[in-house]
Amino acid sequence: MPVSPTEGESPQTPTPGDTMKHTENTPNPIPQETAYMRNGYADRDEYLQALMEESSDAEAVEMLADLLGPEEDFDGLVTALEDYGLI
Repeated sequence: MPVSPTEGESPQTPTPGDTMKHTENTPNPIPQETAYMRNGYADRDEYLQALMEESSDAEAVEMLADLLGPEEDFDGLVTALEDYGLI
């Protein structure tokens, strides 16, 4: 059973990174569509696997993805791979 805020406190506000949507009338959170889903992939792992299969150097894809982080998956990572001639 959810605990309501005590007097003077406000309910927790979701942060921008939250991937679940919850409303008072919905008992369970609803998963939100991610950038990976919008681009035809189930998640980041599936997306990176596809890039590794397309690339001439799967290790470089993995290293650059780790270095740049998920926020650059559809921009900086792709640009870096193209710049190095890996895709």
